[in-house]
Amino acid sequence: MLFRSRDAATYARGHLDNAQPASDEAMRQLMKSRRRDRPILVYCYHGNSSRNLCQFIAGFGYSRVYNLVGGWKAWEQFSRRSHSHSAPVRSGMGPAPSASGSDALTGPGTAPVSSANMNHLTFTHSQAAA
Repeated sequence: MLFRSRDAATYARGHLDNAQPASDEAMRQLMKSRRRDRPILVYCYHGNSSRNLCQFIAGFGYSRVYNLVGGWKAWEQFSRRSHSHSAPVRSGMGPAPSASGSDALTGPGTAPVSSANMNHLTFTHSQAAA
């Protein structure tokens, strides 16, 4: 599943296809689901509010919740760099992460990112507090 935690203005500037808004209704539906092991990716503009939402979702027993570190801005830089250098896009890291249920988020392409090297994206894994 792919959720976005963004306001209308930043969403209009660009977004990942097939991302559902992280609305109250979407969260209620998610909490009713019994499949707590499916991958869930959440992103926002900079990665801060999505990190908080990931922690909230993980608190309900979801074991595979990921935040896109740096949010849309990191994705935008990654995409721009990938296309400008004709670098191959790593598996599972195409135009939008797969929401099909496969675990594209833990395969190649989840290497750490630094501000100087935008060749990779980072996804942090949220777990319920002990």
